[in-house]
Amino acid sequence: MEMKALSLQQGGAKKRLYSAAAVVAGLLISLLINYHSYLTDFNLVPGDRGDTRHMIFVLEHWFNVFRGQEAFLSLQMFYPDPLSLAYADGMFLFSIPYSVFRLLGWDYFTSYQLVLPIAAAAGFLGWIMLLRRALKLGPAFAMLGAILLTILNSLQFQADIGKLAAIYAYPYLIGLLYIFGTARQPTGSKATLCLAGFGAGLGLLFFTSYYPAWFLSFALALYGSLALVADTISAGPRIVLGRLLGFLAVRWQQLVLGIVVLGTCLIPFALTYAPLIRSDSRRSFDLALEFSPAIQDLINVSEHNYVWTPLLRALGFGFGNREVQMGSPILVLLLFCATAAVLLFRLRLRGWRGISSRQRILLLLTGTAVLIVALSTKAGGFSLWFVVYRTVPGASALRALGRILMLVDMIAIVVAICGLDGLVKSRMAPRAKLSPALTACLMALAAALVVEQANAMSFRLSKEEQLSSMGRFGLPRVRCNAFFISNADEQNLPFGYYQLDAMMISMQLGIPTVNGYSGFEPHRAFTLVPRGVEYKYLVLDWLQSRKATDGICELDYPSAVFRPTNVMAEFEDYRERYLAQFPEMFSTLYAAASRFLADGNSLSNLYPQYLEEQGYLDRSLGYQTGPRFRWLDDRYWIGERPCGKRSCFAIGVEGTYAEVGAILEEYGDRAERVFFPAPEVWKAEQPYPENTPGELLMIFPLGKPPR
Repeated sequence: MEMKALSLQQGGAKKRLYSAAAVVAGLLISLLINYHSYLTDFNLVPGDRGDTRHMIFVLEHWFNVFRGQEAFLSLQMFYPDPLSLAYADGMFLFSIPYSVFRLLGWDYFTSYQLVLPIAAAAGFLGWIMLLRRALKLGPAFAMLGAILLTILNSLQFQADIGKLAAIYAYPYLIGLLYIFGTARQPTGSKATLCLAGFGAGLGLLFFTSYYPAWFLSFALALYGSLALVADTISAGPRIVLGRLLGFLAVRWQQLVLGIVVLGTCLIPFALTYAPLIRSDSRRSFDLALEFSPAIQDLINVSEHNYVWTPLLRALGFGFGNREVQMGSPILVLLLFCATAAVLLFRLRLRGWRGISSRQRILLLLTGTAVLIVALSTKAGGFSLWFVVYRTVPGASALRALGRILMLVDMIAIVVAICGLDGLVKSRMAPRAKLSPALTACLMALAAALVVEQANAMSFRLSKEEQLSSMGRFGLPRVRCNAFFISNADEQNLPFGYYQLDAMMISMQLGIPTVNGYSGFEPHRAFTLVPRGVEYKYLVLDWLQSRKATDGICELDYPSAVFRPTNVMAEFEDYRERYLAQFPEMFSTLYAAASRFLADGNSLSNLYPQYLEEQGYLDRSLGYQTGPRFRWLDDRYWIGERPCGKRSCFAIGVEGTYAEVGAILEEYGDRAERVFFPAPEVWKAEQPYPENTPGELLMIFPLGKPPR
């Protein structure tokens, strides 16, 4: 008997060792697929000079907060705004491992690099535990599911948006909610702690990354609603109502505690984003619609998927903007659809109460995915998301709605893997082993499912170049409470790159910067490339309007030299120079149109590109193409304009009354019609406040020479 017990004990130990080895192997596979570029060139950081540097800037803020060197709510950007953290995702949970690496001596970029695989490893282990416990998957299928959920094709494609890695918190939050709902002692301490943990985790997730937190909350709400509807249809409204009331009567104290914990952990989020909430800042629905997926984007695996992109490109598939390239690989979608069909067939045969609890969960997950697709996809400029946008709290803050397809991809993986697990179990006798042929087929299928997720991740940011560039800027020799950069180079990069350059310099020197980057810019100064009269005038306007005039320095970008700035004196000078640009540019356009028409050119060719190419306008002005082909610099408009039976042309300018007032004085009596703010007719006798915004549109008849 002792020998038999010892043999069983050794067998159990060997089985645990094999299981641990399999988990380590699965984890290594996941990390290798996600971060294989680290092996070939650890100098390259996921992403580019945009969002990646912004996230590192926020993480460094928390490192400084933990050391008592920065205020909780104040990022070192948009000086002197004391609540500038409102203009960024909080990144809070990521800041803990990041700060550990910084304490160990790693630089900003390396510390960020190491945070990402740690998050992925945590997600992998969480998914294994959740799939095993909640869905009763066998070890092999739980491993496969965890790998697929960790190496999501869509997450690989958007590796530069590191804050999306917060989805690796999902298995833990869902697991806590599952334990609460299925606890054997519903009112016991274990269930209570799990619900409190869920509330705390969700609150901190909102303070870390808004998109994953909102998406999870939305999906859980849909799932719960579908469960309630299914139970009502199956058991009848009276019985379901009785169950709900009984649930509340027994567990109301736990629910109150959960709500209190959630509310408490949302306090940092609420305090941080109070300025945006009070200002009613929101994305326009048109912007959300622009980045909404179409139904074909369900298979839009991006332009860089190793397996499916070549086929889709050969078929002429239009990938669209990068925010909708978040679809699911085709094989996992096919397995999802097949599993869903089998589940629906069983539901029809046996009814809701006649199928297993796992099958009910899978059907609810399938319904949730279908609802997400139905609500978020657009067709011909129409989308049901408008209802969500108008009614669901927080929906109007979402810009890149295509990212919600990550949830669909995750649900598809879970349902597909459960379908395979159920198929194998249904074909096997208890404790029987798989045949070699079936084992080989399943291994080949598993390999195919893993390989089809592989995507060429975006590793383009060189930390060596960044550290070298930041090291070019030394501490100022003059007193500087804050600084702004100017005279940026002529590379014509996105304006945000230059604003982020200033933020990197600020991070390096420990001096706040007036510059900043956000999806909700608090002032137009931060939407411009840092050079020229308009940029400097707007920066000075930001500073003087907030009475931040002491100790401000201007950093000359090419020479890396700081110089003191007399904000008030320079503001008046630059305001005058800035306002003079409007009538000067208007006169330039008017003179060009007059010469163009005097030379006998067709009125239909009166647009910026043609005028520049034919020498009537300077090529440096920069024409636009596409729907905005009549615009210059997103501010000036010129082209043919109908005016009854006569032929006319028009010149438009976007700005405030203070900016266009001089144009109205000089050209008002020459125009056939004048609109300001368009489409309202301008009334010369009516006083307009200087800050009245709008478009000035002046229509001129042909043949009326300028004075």
